[in-house]
Amino acid sequence: MKRGSLTALVLYGVLALTVGLGAYNVWLTLTFSALPPGDLAPLSLMGLKAFLRGSPSALSYGISSLLPAVLYAFGVSEFHAFSAVGTLLFALIPLSVAYASLVITKSRVAMFLAGFLAAFLPLLSHPALTGDYPLLAAVAFSTLSSSLSLSLFIKPRRSLLAFLLASCALALLADASSLAILVCPLTLLVLASWRERDAGKLRGFLAALTLTLGLGVFLAPFNVGGYANAVREGLIRPGLSMAQAVLTLLGLSATAGLASLYFASTRGAICLLGWLTPPLILTCVGGLHHLVYAVPILLVACSHLVTKLPGMVRLVKQAEDLILELRLERIAAAFMLILLASAEAFYHPSVLLTYSLSNVLSEEEVSSIKIAGGELQGLAAGKHLIAAPPRVAAWLSAFSGLNVVVPLTAGERRDLDAFTSTAFRLMNPYMMVDEWQPFSSRRSPFIYGYDGSVYALILHVDDGTNAMNVVESNITWREDMHGLNLVNYSWIETPRDVTLVLQLWKKAFNVTKTISLLKDRAELTISYLVTPGRNVKLVNMTLPIYIEGRQKISAVQGEDWIQLNMPHVNVKFTYEGASTRPALVYSEVQDYVAAYFTARNNTLKATLKVALLNPRRSSESMRYTSFFDLVKRWPVNYLMTYAAPEGLLFLEDALERPVNVLEVIDSFNRVLFNHEGVNYVEAPSDAEVLNESFNGRGRTVTYRTAGLLIKKEIDASRAAVNIRFEVAPLKSLTRLTSMSMSLWVPWARTVFLQERVPNGLRLVTDAGSFTVKVLEGNATFLGFSPDPEFKQPRVQLLFSLKPAGDAVEVSIASDGNIKVDYAPSSRPIMKGSDRLIVSLYKGLFRCVYRDKTFALYAIVSP
Repeated sequence: MKRGSLTALVLYGVLALTVGLGAYNVWLTLTFSALPPGDLAPLSLMGLKAFLRGSPSALSYGISSLLPAVLYAFGVSEFHAFSAVGTLLFALIPLSVAYASLVITKSRVAMFLAGFLAAFLPLLSHPALTGDYPLLAAVAFSTLSSSLSLSLFIKPRRSLLAFLLASCALALLADASSLAILVCPLTLLVLASWRERDAGKLRGFLAALTLTLGLGVFLAPFNVGGYANAVREGLIRPGLSMAQAVLTLLGLSATAGLASLYFASTRGAICLLGWLTPPLILTCVGGLHHLVYAVPILLVACSHLVTKLPGMVRLVKQAEDLILELRLERIAAAFMLILLASAEAFYHPSVLLTYSLSNVLSEEEVSSIKIAGGELQGLAAGKHLIAAPPRVAAWLSAFSGLNVVVPLTAGERRDLDAFTSTAFRLMNPYMMVDEWQPFSSRRSPFIYGYDGSVYALILHVDDGTNAMNVVESNITWREDMHGLNLVNYSWIETPRDVTLVLQLWKKAFNVTKTISLLKDRAELTISYLVTPGRNVKLVNMTLPIYIEGRQKISAVQGEDWIQLNMPHVNVKFTYEGASTRPALVYSEVQDYVAAYFTARNNTLKATLKVALLNPRRSSESMRYTSFFDLVKRWPVNYLMTYAAPEGLLFLEDALERPVNVLEVIDSFNRVLFNHEGVNYVEAPSDAEVLNESFNGRGRTVTYRTAGLLIKKEIDASRAAVNIRFEVAPLKSLTRLTSMSMSLWVPWARTVFLQERVPNGLRLVTDAGSFTVKVLEGNATFLGFSPDPEFKQPRVQLLFSLKPAGDAVEVSIASDGNIKVDYAPSSRPIMKGSDRLIVSLYKGLFRCVYRDKTFALYAIVSP
């Protein structure tokens, strides 16, 4: 074997090993965890399932989802099929770059260098690692198209033309937006062939251009693989930031290589510029992700520097002297290539490690997502919308095939994270504030500080521990801000800050709570304005703020402020208007700072300022949103959250639960009758139970009192409960006169409205509305008022009874779900009275599934 052939064989073998090693690194990263990495990987899984179903929407996912479907048909698992296709498409890029370099430079060493640089350049593996398989396939096939077109232009062959046509078609089928990348260089090659009067090349490139334009226009309406520029922009920015040094060196080397190529082969330089110009222009005007198309061409250009390496150092003999001659331009070329290769070797492992560890879902999380998806398939209809944490939302959609809010941009991910973890969120470059009211008082708010990488939890306020001393009817008792109801909220934005105003209330109290966050400083203000109801007197309130985690704390105190110096953060708390100096309290449970505020003119004002003294700045801008704002954008029917520890669920107080609205106590359901001229009053209480039976909807009880036989029937459903009494005298001389019924409204309820309806009365309370109607009997009175003796609110009914026996029936109905509890006394001889408790389900969320990882809630009302 000739020496040259052996060298070529060695270089080809080393190139194959190099590309294989680079592709193997990508394969290891793609298969590192239970699911492929990348925010767009779940969308490719949706595309695969669309192909398997034969759905018309499958075309929009492009050929990058069809190729895994082929492997899946041969028994390869879904995720290994994607990983294999991603690895193979990535391997095609350095091979195409190496081939193009060989065509341009005629140097096998340059070919090897170009292939090596492409195999380990972080930006080229970026589409595979972010799950953007359409972009990866489009870059791979467009790079192949460029190398084939260069070869075809230099030495026309029909086999090359066939491969060029196929590669152009595959690039468009991968991502229709690659049309702009292909058309310009193909047009340039058509013009160059026409100028050279080469009919064969002209026909070939015209065929490629015609195919590209025709297929591109045909596929344009299907938006094949066309993720929005904002989506890809957000994904590629981290990749660019990690590879800035490499890209800078690549740009300088490519510029030098193009200049060198221009003097060696003007045609070759113009062809490379034709392929390089469109992606560079699109990078400036259409999105940074187009730079990935340009990188392979830049590598081809910089590989031409290899042709300048021979002769950079040589010995020249002049007379009897040996002179060492240094060619500085050639040394500079070598230095640039060595620096570029070294930078790649330094950055490549760290980039792969970053993607391997980013957004990795555990086996347990994957299993829980699949189980939750199965639960949702049994609950959600096709039009139901589901929201889940942004880390798992796309995978939930991919596994279940349901309509899930899938965040694609960084802004959407931030909004969805707020939607699934808090009621209100404010954030600036230094701090993030999560207010849980009115869903929960336990973290109101959570306060985070940016630590250089994430917003880390540092403090929280718990409105449930804001203890107030209150006087009512000369009795002092303690009240807090747990269980507040939201009346209204508003945002106020000024050039200086953003303020959230919450109008809250509970029985006997109105609370206006404001949270203000400065736009460009790490300073937060929380204030309360508490006004009591009638006949209630406010005395004072304590306002604690809790420190997260066990910290080594040193404190410096002023008149109305205290500064805490901790290992990771220094915080200053200012209590404006406090009646005591703020104090640091060490607790076995959690350390906190607190101060007291005294009411003035029966109004309590309390303000707490929190300032971080050593803040770190993030790249985030001022943002604010709320669950109520976002639910208008996403009319969600089901909400999935991470399963919270006991007492740390932000939906705690908003979960659907039965709230008592009425009590029917039989001792107050009294019958007036006359026996031998004397009036008596008896009720089905302290009587004898003769018979009692149950069914799926209620019960029937027969009582015997001294003078009456009373049969009570209860028929309950989720919409209403009917209570019917049949009354008959035990003795022939007994005559019935009337019957009164009292339906007691608990003291804890607030009745906002009472209105007459046909045969009934409708009450609107803080727990919901219900209607009391007369279904049977001669009702002579129906009204709502406090009881004259006990002062407790009640619905009272009075019926006129037929003397020989009669029946009355009352219905309690609601638009919401009703829960009925029955509390019987002793049997058969009663000691006391039976009680019927009617509750309405109140709350925005109903838990329908929960495991150790996730919880799933149905949204009861918007």
